[in-house]
Amino acid sequence: MMQQKDLESREYDVNDIVEDRRFIRCKTEMWIIVIMGLIQILVPAAIIYSLNGNGKWFVGLPMWYGVATLFYLCMLVASMIVATKVIRTHKLDAIADDKEES
Repeated sequence: MMQQKDLESREYDVNDIVEDRRFIRCKTEMWIIVIMGLIQILVPAAIIYSLNGNGKWFVGLPMWYGVATLFYLCMLVASMIVATKVIRTHKLDAIADDKEES
């Protein structure tokens, strides 16, 4: 006789998970967010330290400040696109709909 598994149970060994699409999807989305966060830290740091001159730019702002502000505005738009197009709402229940996964 086959023993039925309780799909709502949290009593399992993590090493027994072969390939659960829910976890793979969550991991992929997590890496997207981590990479976007690193971009938002490293690129402005490079901008700020490379454009350290006294040159004035738009509305009298220093060049580094204006370029970093434009970068963050572009990252805001990119983050909104990722949040609406790439990261989708999905269930993390033990029984996931196949229609939702495609």
